[in-house]
Amino acid sequence: MQASKTKKEYAARLLMQQQAAFACPICRQGMAADAGGLTCLRGHRFDLSKAGTICLLRDYGRHLAAGYDAQLFDSRRWVFAHGYFDALIQAVMRWLPQDGLALDLGCGEGSPAAAWAAGRPALRIAGVDISATGIKKAASAARENTCFIQGDLAALPFADGCADAVLNILSPARYREFARVMKRGALLIKAAPTPRHLRQIRRALDKTYADEADVRARFCQAFALVDETRLEYTLPVADAEAAQHLMRMTPLAENAPSEMTFSDKDITFSMNIYIGRAVG
Repeated sequence: MQASKTKKEYAARLLMQQQAAFACPICRQGMAADAGGLTCLRGHRFDLSKAGTICLLRDYGRHLAAGYDAQLFDSRRWVFAHGYFDALIQAVMRWLPQDGLALDLGCGEGSPAAAWAAGRPALRIAGVDISATGIKKAASAARENTCFIQGDLAALPFADGCADAVLNILSPARYREFARVMKRGALLIKAAPTPRHLRQIRRALDKTYADEADVRARFCQAFALVDETRLEYTLPVADAEAAQHLMRMTPLAENAPSEMTFSDKDITFSMNIYIGRAVG
């Protein structure tokens, strides 16, 4: 599946299999899928790109900034490829259904979605991110059971009650929208940083994190808490290349000088994983 045409065909097939899950971002009507994209009942048309991505933004993305730059997504892919997030991937995997439709909301460049898709070949995963750059990079590693959509987490292009699971991994949340698209009994799987997450980088940048309690409180207000787990581990930083990618993969360093790095020989990952069901 190296050719762009093949990836577009895979994406088109997934859209056609799941067309009832989509809602037009302009008028909220249902959508019909074909080999070239999606068309709503009122005629709004959204085309698949050659890479197999689709923009489902109300303004077709014309007035929206691209978001994070390519370097962040390239570094994030490098960090995932070198195993730094393997423990997180596996911790989330155990909660995923075997089949159905999962939405990875705030998917970035798609590394986690690709790993979960490999582990759950009968599960269809739609990754959504507002960044055109991230979605384009995600499509470069797309699998047969994935598609990647440029969309707004605050106005998801999905029908009510369509998702068997929702993932929100180290990304901002829009809980009302998440609950709207979840089936009865579906799980929301959220990973949020603790104050110790990337503490070596935070120290180098003089940045702290104090929102842990607020994140938990807002999650528990919106969803019935099924489970919560603290996942924390420390891994070695092999060399200067690893340190540079670790620094550049996080928005913490967004405004830092490009040459800035950190000198620690290890790096700490610390996250709370919350599992919730929609209430009401």
